Amino acid sequence: MSKLEKIKELSILFDLYQNILTDIQKNIFIMYFLEDKSLSEIADYQNTSRTSISDSLKKSEQKLLSIEQKLGFAKIRQKLDRLILSLEQKGERKISSQLNSILNK
Repeated sequence: MSKLEKIKELSILFDLYQNILTDIQKNIFIMYFLEDKSLSEIADYQNTSRTSISDSLKKSEQKLLSIEQKLGFAKIRQKLDRLILSLEQKGERKISSQLNSILNK
């Protein structure tokens, strides 16, 4: 898996499951993956070591992957997105629109 694919996957999982992370883990995750800050920049901001930041990111990643493995919401969402696209391509716009509205509530 490329770094970009990993970031995309973790970002999706973060959107779904961020509440299982501590506030510090959330902040570090956001700075690293979404704001593209370096470990050094985050360590300076958090007044800690690069190793501590790296450990936090690894723990966050493990938590997100573990909860997805147990619940599978991201996988389900991906399947539903494919179904919606397929319905739209077949001209079933009303059904796809209804599904989209349910998913985006």
